[in-house]
Amino acid sequence: MRLGKLIIVIGLVLLIVSFNPSGTTGRSIQAMNDSYTAQFVMVTRDFNLNIESYEGGTFSFHILTESDSYRLLENSSIDTLNPLLTRENISEFNGIITIPSPGWYAICIRSTNSSVVQVDFLISGIMPIMSFFSVGIMFMLVGTLVLLLSRHWRKLLRPHQEGGALENSSSQ
Repeated sequence: MRLGKLIIVIGLVLLIVSFNPSGTTGRSIQAMNDSYTAQFVMVTRDFNLNIESYEGGTFSFHILTESDSYRLLENSSIDTLNPLLTRENISEFNGIITIPSPGWYAICIRSTNSSVVQVDFLISGIMPIMSFFSVGIMFMLVGTLVLLLSRHWRKLLRPHQEGGALENSSSQ
């Protein structure tokens, strides 16, 4: 019975951890029309990205892997790369970015106006963290099953234990 309760508590802790809003970061950068401005971010899982410009300025952005971002610095051409996501001539974006693996990624922004555009972006983790959430649910189910089975076995064993105790006391 204690084991079942312990497993349920572990499951609850994992469920609570799965809703931890860690990893939120925001920045404000100036994007120019003649070159890319890059912001490197370290991410461990898919994330929500919200980007918007001040005063209706338009911009283009690309999300690149670390290796592609270095190639962009060397070549200065985005056409030869494989961005994870590209959006052009927009004033805002809000969406979930799916990454192939944890690591460093670059958010490369360029103004599509003839002037500099001030761009704010916010990166936040997606909740719940499915790996913790699913393991937490599994622990809760296993803990509940252990509790139910332990109660069931106690009821089954109780009549046998009482009968054995009577036989021992009458034989003395």
